[in-house]
Amino acid sequence: DGGKYKDRVNTLMLVATLVATMTFTAGFTLPGGYNDSVPNLGMATLAKKTA
Repeated sequence: DGGKYKDRVNTLMLVATLVATMTFTAGFTLPGGYNDSVPNLGMATLAKKTA
């Protein structure tokens, strides 16, 4: 049953890759985006708000 084992490992690797990609993306995406107005250019929209 080496084929079954290989299919299982390939499926788990795919799932692990997708989870890692989503985690990486969520870690670098700021909620609210960025300001593009002159006084706060490049700052996160919610940077001055507390949780």
